[in-house]
This record gives sequence, C-alpha cells and structure tokens, in this order.
Amino acid sequence: MYQEASTPTDERGKATAAINMDAETAICPACETEFNPQGAERCPDCGLRIG
Repeated sequence: MYQEASTPTDERGKATAAINMDAETAICPACETEFNPQGAERCPDCGLRIG
C-alpha cells in the first residue's frame, strides 16, 4: 500500500530543482553542497547522480 511521505512543503521544491550543467557553480538539490557541475556525474558530497 502506498503512503504519502511526510516531507515539509518547503522542502518539496528541492525535488524538482534543475542543475545548469553549463554554470560555473551549482547547488545539489539533495544536500545543498555547492560544486562545479561541468563534467560532474554525481554530487561530490552526497553522490546524487546529476549527469
């Protein structure tokens, strides 16, 4: 049976965030780490797949 997650409304926007792969810096939508997305396949801090 499906149960709806109890994620606060203000954090749901993170799930729909986009990362500009051409920018000099980006912020991971999962852990909010700032990093250089050019050539990256994963967030260097939490490992979220981005590329």
